[in-house]
Amino acid sequence: MVFGRLLRGEGKARFKCVYTECGSLCCKKNLVVLNEDDAAAFERLGINIAEATVNMGLNEFLSLLGSSQIKQLEGLEVVCLTKDSDGNCVFLNLEEGGCKIYDDRPYFCREFPFKFSKGGIKKKDPICPGLGQGEEMDVSTLKDVLGLSRLDVKPPLLVGDESKLKTSKALMGMVFRLMR
Repeated sequence: MVFGRLLRGEGKARFKCVYTECGSLCCKKNLVVLNEDDAAAFERLGINIAEATVNMGLNEFLSLLGSSQIKQLEGLEVVCLTKDSDGNCVFLNLEEGGCKIYDDRPYFCREFPFKFSKGGIKKKDPICPGLGQGEEMDVSTLKDVLGLSRLDVKPPLLVGDESKLKTSKALMGMVFRLMR
């Protein structure tokens, strides 16, 4: 989840997924946070979300992003995909590479190795060897290739104290912006 320098709405990029060459680094190095749409997709697929996810304290998550802890967020957790003992995503196909649920993968996985803003590409993750490969694409085409064109960006799925979830909307907006 370490992204490169902040870009100013870059409008084009060269990208081609080369998971067979890189060993699916994105499925090994990233903490994948789910949103409500991802959880609904898991339910439709018959995936037991309790077995496929782990809850991480929101303040612990914020510290991974380089942010300080926020007292009002104590007791809230963000829902993340589970990793195996080697740090691989539970949906990584170890024999063939790639994702077992590729067509229904979470939003975070679809967007990787980019983060988009209204102005274009906001960030690129330098861990991805597919950056700079393939044909140059504009943002719209790139989003189509990544399977994002029909999806809206949604905030992370949080669980915990219901009263805190309801009263922390402003803080939740801040957390979501940190992730973007």
